[in-house]
Amino acid sequence: MVSLSLDVLPLTSFLTMLLLVPYIYKSYNSYIAHGPGGLGQHWKGWATSWIFTLAIWSAGMAIHSTDTLFLERLIENGENERWLRDEDIPVREGLPPVMLPFPIPQRHLVESENIDLAAAQLEIFTNLAQKYPHHLRFGCSKLEHDGPALFARQAPHAPSMDKFQPNPRLAPLGELMHIHLCPFSFAYTYTPNFCSPFEDNYAPLPSPAPQSVHLTLSPGDAIAVIEKGWAVRHPASGNPPRPIPPLPAGLVLVFAPRDQVDLAVLSKMCEASAAFGAGIRPPIRA
Repeated sequence: MVSLSLDVLPLTSFLTMLLLVPYIYKSYNSYIAHGPGGLGQHWKGWATSWIFTLAIWSAGMAIHSTDTLFLERLIENGENERWLRDEDIPVREGLPPVMLPFPIPQRHLVESENIDLAAAQLEIFTNLAQKYPHHLRFGCSKLEHDGPALFARQAPHAPSMDKFQPNPRLAPLGELMHIHLCPFSFAYTYTPNFCSPFEDNYAPLPSPAPQSVHLTLSPGDAIAVIEKGWAVRHPASGNPPRPIPPLPAGLVLVFAPRDQVDLAVLSKMCEASAAFGAGIRPPIRA
């Protein structure tokens, strides 16, 4: 009986793997179709994202969470500054977009193309960099390895952002926010250039549609945009389960703008993120 059981084990393992092949193939292609991201468009990136997914499930968490308990605890501990007024963030109309299944890269489906709206979205970043040149720098995202981003030149309570300064308001190298590249334009053909975040004259690739945005807000502002339907938390924000590396607690994914109303709300969020992370102006309430 023991000998028979041992003989059956290799066959069982082989059949199990054979049954999993179609799922793995579909999962890998789905990951690639998410578009460029920080983990890379290759099998190592896919495997790492799956490990992160299993870690999140094992902790009993949702991949794209709207839970704000962790942020509420930060407010109770004194991190109660706000840069967004209640009237800046109306309740988002319509249903939320369909989130894609991987935690990293965190993305949602973009339903239609709108080149003009995508250009206006990019202008929010460039206009902020031009408006606050001593506080902000426009460049290539460090977290995404490509794509437009805004960085803090010097963060509050941090002496210099020339090198990485551990700061709960900032992602590595002072990155405050970035726009994602368009999945349906670059999937399967995109070649990342892993550009330096300090590269001069950075020119982002054109996008045929507005995209989702990752940005860091104060705990109070992050709660407001989540509760009013504009965003979800980043899976790595705050205190994620191991082995996911932690990112700022107020890091959220803001849904891609659908029209000029959404664009105006996004602009308010981006300015609040810059004020919080780069010290552009004091909070409006504390």
